Amino acid sequence: MLKIHGAKTVVALIALTIGAGAMQATNLLTETPAAGVAGGAVALTCTTTAGPGPAVNITLKPAGTIGSATYAVTFAPMAGFTITAPATASLTTSNASAGIVYSIVANAGCAGVSGTLAFSVNTTADVTVTITDTVTATASALVAPATLAISCALNTGTYTPGAAQTVSVTSQAPGGTPFTVDTTVANDPTWVVLNPTSPSGTATAAASTFTVAASANCGGTFLVNTTHTFNLHLKSGVASTTPDVKILVTLSIVPSSPLIVTPVAPATNLSLSYVKSSGNAGTVNVSVTSPSVPGAYFTVNTSSFPSWLTVDYQTGNTTKALRFSTTNVSDSLAPGTYSASITMSVSSYADFSVPFTLRLCAGICRNAHSTRLCA
Repeated sequence: MLKIHGAKTVVALIALTIGAGAMQATNLLTETPAAGVAGGAVALTCTTTAGPGPAVNITLKPAGTIGSATYAVTFAPMAGFTITAPATASLTTSNASAGIVYSIVANAGCAGVSGTLAFSVNTTADVTVTITDTVTATASALVAPATLAISCALNTGTYTPGAAQTVSVTSQAPGGTPFTVDTTVANDPTWVVLNPTSPSGTATAAASTFTVAASANCGGTFLVNTTHTFNLHLKSGVASTTPDVKILVTLSIVPSSPLIVTPVAPATNLSLSYVKSSGNAGTVNVSVTSPSVPGAYFTVNTSSFPSWLTVDYQTGNTTKALRFSTTNVSDSLAPGTYSASITMSVSSYADFSVPFTLRLCAGICRNAHSTRLCA
């Protein structure tokens, strides 16, 4: 019995020796991932608010004596990770002792994927490293406005959508945060229009933007002086654990603006003319009235102004005289004709759009209301 037991032990040792030899012959490389801890696995981290954790280095060396051979090392890219190869991606006798180092880090946005990083030598598959990414996703790094107001004018049964409003999305996370907007029918009502229709991108410190507006018929059945709301959902990170960022969108159905803007003689239209570098600003005077709502308090929305236009008063009660003038920016523009519409507002009414034209001359301008631009 003792002899038989010894024989089995010898056989087992032989089998292990053969197996080890086969592995040595198959893999020309050895790898040491995870900051010097061997084992064929790398654990990365990422948080949706702080961004990717530190990169981890993977060192590759010859498994045996390399001699005069050259091992050209390549790898297959992995979705969700950034892999940085060394400047020299080949092993020779000169760098065999130190090896070559690859760096891997989770991508911004914390996809939370895992997989296998496969290395090849001279196009032949060799060692692999298991990559895992542990994500902390209890909060979103996206920053967006909490509320957004859009409007629609209702006048004798006709709905007219108000101006589209811009949503700016930024991220607090280093490297940014990829995001999408939930545009499913279950979430977004038919009375809202997004542009682009399915906003997405990577928000960083620089804002990603899209617009929100009422649809052409504004719901079709809403009554004047009513409001309607829904939450716009911005999604990011690991969908199952990262909370959505919500924007409360309010649609107001309002009556048409009571404002009337009339050019004051001798002007017959809302046009200004300016001779470049003359220093004499182009002007046009207007009268703002509201016969249906006497004494209405109004605001001139200067955020809607082109850079070449300014006004002497930004608020007032009807009837009110305003003077619109060109700015110094006009000197930096090329000669030609420029058009823009600005808005004026009365609370609880639709915005009133006012079109202006600038006629910019390099030489002598004729009267702004002449059919001829420059003499």
